[in-house]
Amino acid sequence: MNKDTETLMSQIYPDFNIYKFLGRLSKLKIILPEEVIISICNSYLKNKVGIKNKWAWFIKTAQECWKNYNAEHNIIEAKELNKLSQCKEILDLVKGIK
Repeated sequence: MNKDTETLMSQIYPDFNIYKFLGRLSKLKIILPEEVIISICNSYLKNKVGIKNKWAWFIKTAQECWKNYNAEHNIIEAKELNKLSQCKEILDLVKGIK
């Protein structure tokens, strides 16, 4: 992890043991991408005053951030595939003209 992520995690650590949380996920073979961890940390720092059950909050937020991360990457991947299929269609047209 980069230093910015480590800094964020160290800001959270006095209130919540995020290292233990990530360790438990790791034991379940769930490895969160760094982008997701950053998103969770930023959300916690913004909302920590209203959080009553921190463990439950982190689980729920991790699920939501993971869904958002996957959705964003699926959209990007679909756009890239569309570009490739359009290029293939153009190449097929050019081959047909020759």
